[in-house]
Amino acid sequence: MSILKNCREQDFDILGKFSIKKSDILAGVQCPKCDVLGMERIFGKWKCNKCGHHSKYAHKKAISDYLLLFGPTITNPECMRFLNINARSLATRILQSYGLEYQMNHRTWMKKW
Repeated sequence: MSILKNCREQDFDILGKFSIKKSDILAGVQCPKCDVLGMERIFGKWKCNKCGHHSKYAHKKAISDYLLLFGPTITNPECMRFLNINARSLATRILQSYGLEYQMNHRTWMKKW
């Protein structure tokens, strides 16, 4: 167990390394079937407008990508913007289900180590 606690990914600015601006990153949930961005959240599932595929957990890859690209923390408004959702309560539930820990003093969600 102590090996897992001491084994962390190396943190570095991946966008800076490749000279990519934050505004160049396309937001949205990617369809696991056809790889198109822009799945819509409908009745507890993500629906692809292109191929019609439904997925309950398609957002997990998007959250993972966000944390890899922008750092180990995310706020509710950032989550809402990145997943293209309008409900703050939905963003909270998604971040909780992903296993992130809420840091009340910074109002951010962070990976648990």
